[in-house]
Amino acid sequence: MEFIQVQSQAKIQIQSYNDHRLTINGEAHEKSLIALPDRLLENWPVTDILQLTASKSAELLNLNVKILLIGTGEKLVFPTTEMLAWFRQKHFGVEFMDTAAACRTFQILTSENRSVAAALIV
Repeated sequence: MEFIQVQSQAKIQIQSYNDHRLTINGEAHEKSLIALPDRLLENWPVTDILQLTASKSAELLNLNVKILLIGTGEKLVFPTTEMLAWFRQKHFGVEFMDTAAACRTFQILTSENRSVAAALIV
C-alpha cells in the first residue's frame, strides 16, 4: 500500500507498507522499528504484539512524545491485558492499530507537526 505524499517538515517520510516491508525515505526496512518525525530507531525487538513486555515497552515511554502509535502488523491485534494495564498504570496513552493504519496516521500527524512516535511491527 502506497501512501499519498503530504506536506510535512518531518525528516522521516513513510512512503509505503506491504509484503512485510516499510519504505521510509526511499529505503526498504524489513524489521520492526520506531519512527519519530526526526529519526528512526531501527531493530525494535518486537515481531508480534503478544511479545510486547514491560521491558520492551520501557523504551517507548522514554521517547518523550504525546502520541504513541503501535502498528501491530497486517491485522489489528491488542496486546495482553497485563500490557494494557501496564500502559494505564504508567498514565501513558497509546493507540493500537494495524501497521498500515499506523503508517498513515503517523504521516498525517507529522504533517501537523504533532509530537508522535510510531512503533511499527513489520
